[in-house]
Amino acid sequence: MLDDFLELKKDVKTVIEILQKMDSSVKVGDYIDEVEAKKMLHRGTTWFWERRKEGSLAFSKLGSKVYYDRKDIIRMLDANKRDAYSL
Repeated sequence: MLDDFLELKKDVKTVIEILQKMDSSVKVGDYIDEVEAKKMLHRGTTWFWERRKEGSLAFSKLGSKVYYDRKDIIRMLDANKRDAYSL
């Protein structure tokens, strides 16, 4: 009985090590909901709807909630970056 337990413990440790080594490219924490995105960019619901409609901002929808990948928002900001004017 003790041997079985020790074998199970060893198997669990192996699985944990494998899972820790796996590189997950997308994590749940990478997504923000529209409420948070609106606060970040100081924009309204219509502005986000227009970006979704024109295809310039990817989104996911679960039920009635809309989510954006944080990287997509940063990419959009970088794409619209302008150099500062020099006087």
